[in-house]
Amino acid sequence: MAVGKPNKKLLEEIYTELEFKAWLEKEESPETEVKEEVKKQQNMNL
Repeated sequence: MAVGKPNKKLLEEIYTELEFKAWLEKEESPETEVKEEVKKQQNMNL
């Protein structure tokens, strides 16, 4: 059973890292959409 514990910890670290990357992608997506909208507005005003 002692062997399973480090593996579980490693899996938790990998899972946390994947969650963090997914969160970063979610955080970036709305910002990208807003930037695109701002560009559209600027192009309309020109």
